[in-house]
Amino acid sequence: MKETRSKAHLDLPRHVIAHEAAHAVIAHYVGVRVVEMSVVPSQTAWSEDPACAKHGCVTTTLHGGDIDRFLNQLFAGRASLNEVVGMMMIYLAGPVSEGNMRGGLSDRDKAVAIAMAFTDDDERSAKALVAMARSRVSGLVRKYRPAITKLSQALTVTPKLRGHELQRLLR
Repeated sequence: MKETRSKAHLDLPRHVIAHEAAHAVIAHYVGVRVVEMSVVPSQTAWSEDPACAKHGCVTTTLHGGDIDRFLNQLFAGRASLNEVVGMMMIYLAGPVSEGNMRGGLSDRDKAVAIAMAFTDDDERSAKALVAMARSRVSGLVRKYRPAITKLSQALTVTPKLRGHELQRLLR
């Protein structure tokens, strides 16, 4: 059983693994703890992204307390602009790392939803906020490309990383 799961992740295109690695590296950069990364495809994970239907879904698990705190502040109207842009950058890092914004549909949708919530559904302001986050994360993805590559390479060997090993790779 374990061998089958390890083989399954080897069938993933490298850009899918790099996409997940980019989420983790940018999350680490903005101060959100990354708990686990898995590039073991799961056909049971829900996603609107057509890539999941083809390859299965792979995930980056962020620390639930950090995400819950952010969402509570966002919906209570207490999230700062920096917190909002940081969270949007985490979601946009995957598609940006692939060099286009067509892939990662659900990631973009999440970033847009955060922008819409922060701007009280003002589409024009939300669009500008998404553009700002995309611009910032584009620079960070270029800057941290070596870390993204290192993490991607580790994930091709070990399809699930957590704890100290993951933290060591994120530094």
